[in-house]
Amino acid sequence: MTFVLVVTIIFVPIESSVVKVGAYVLIGFFGLSAVLISFGGWVDRRTFLGLDENGIDFRNGLRNVQFRWEEVKKVQVHPSNAGDKVLIFGNRSYFSFQTFGEIVRNDEVQGRIGFEKGTEILYTIMHYSDLENKQKHQVEGYYYYLRE
Repeated sequence: MTFVLVVTIIFVPIESSVVKVGAYVLIGFFGLSAVLISFGGWVDRRTFLGLDENGIDFRNGLRNVQFRWEEVKKVQVHPSNAGDKVLIFGNRSYFSFQTFGEIVRNDEVQGRIGFEKGTEILYTIMHYSDLENKQKHQVEGYYYYLRE
C-alpha cells in the first residue's frame, strides 16, 4: 500500500495540497506499521526462555532477565483463546511470554503463536518458585499468584 501511494505521488500530478498531505500521512502510517510489525517478528524469533535448577533465564531482542526461583514475586496470567499471556515479576524487573495458541478464522488455523510447551513452562515456574500453593487472586480479565 505504501508503495502504491509513493508511486502515485511521484507519477500522478496532484494539484490539491490537502490530498498530498493526506497521501504523505498515509505513507508514514503504513510505512511505520510495516517497520513495527517486522520488528515484533524479529523480537519473537529471538526469544529464549531457559529453566534450570537455579532459576529462569529470559532473553529476546529487547530484554535480558534472570531470576533465581526465590526472586519470583508474582505470576500473572491473562487468559485468551489464542494462548495465555504470562507475566513473571521479580523485585526490579519482569518479562512476559505467550503460551501456545492458534489463530482460527472460519474454522481454519491461520497461525500459531507462543511457546508450544507454554502451559508446561508456566506450571514449572509456579512449582519451583513455590507459588503453586499460594492463593489465586482473581481480577477482571486476569488472575495472579503473589509471594507475600
